[in-house]
Amino acid sequence: MEEKIFYNSTNNIKLCGILNHLTDNKKIVILCHGFNTNKDRSTKVVSDELNVNLINTFGFDFRAQGESTGLDNEMTISGEIEDLESTISFLENKGYEEFILYGGSFGGGIVALLDYNKYTNIKSIVLWCSTLDYSKKGEESVFNDENKEIALKDGFVTIENSKGEVFRIGKKLYKERDLYMPYKNLEKVSMPILLVHGAKDENVPYEISKDISIKCKNSKLITIENATHSLKESPEAIKETVEFVKSFI
Repeated sequence: MEEKIFYNSTNNIKLCGILNHLTDNKKIVILCHGFNTNKDRSTKVVSDELNVNLINTFGFDFRAQGESTGLDNEMTISGEIEDLESTISFLENKGYEEFILYGGSFGGGIVALLDYNKYTNIKSIVLWCSTLDYSKKGEESVFNDENKEIALKDGFVTIENSKGEVFRIGKKLYKERDLYMPYKNLEKVSMPILLVHGAKDENVPYEISKDISIKCKNSKLITIENATHSLKESPEAIKETVEFVKSFI
């Protein structure tokens, strides 16, 4: 059964999520989308395939994106971490006991930055083309140093995605970019990690996932040879993800 739900995060932010509850086994996959997109456009293809396999899912919009509230130029890395923590707490209160986290692109970095010392009920992580090292940016990354200079000077920089949607990246996000190191946090995680990355990713360099897969103790890297940053059209990426998740359900 699909249900749209609004719930609270920090700083009076109201988040929107889609719950697909298909079985009563108290296990669920939380799907975290990338930057300047939303639950419907970014993670739905993964959610749909997991649902076909009778796996519970919860995809949600981070603050200032999709149907969640908040101002785009006030969106931050720390704020998105709080959104993910609020989502886990919300689902715990609904009776879910075990979680698998999926993060795509920028959302993967947020998943990596979670304080896993606080959670014994997260059993595994899936990361698609994830932004795990903010210092390494592909040629099409909006987080380049030129944009940072504009944001620091004007308060924000205005960018546009492939759908023609405008988003203002605030200076605080660029400042946080230099403070957080998702890959360092991920190296301390002992749970199983699946890394899926396109070898021709123009936004987040493939080498990031390759390097991290070596450093992380319990990780597996799936290379999609001819894929770029979007893996939504890759049957291999979806198949590997579903098989990995099923092993923990």
